[in-house]
Amino acid sequence: MYEVNLKIGGMACDGCAARLQGVLAASSGIRSADVSFGECRAIVRFNEHVVSVEAIHDIIRRAGFEPDPTD
Repeated sequence: MYEVNLKIGGMACDGCAARLQGVLAASSGIRSADVSFGECRAIVRFNEHVVSVEAIHDIIRRAGFEPDPTD
């Protein structure tokens, strides 16, 4: 299992963080997601054989937020 720690742009409140956390946690191959509005970060634990970091970035974008690709 891999873990990625991403800076997230576009969150305006704790509700945004909760929504993104739910979207990530429900996605195939993602074991868990901890999203913090205060830190503007998401820690995502995932099965690298099922989902890639690039796919996780796409999931975040489809949810209306922006992962920082340099982080």
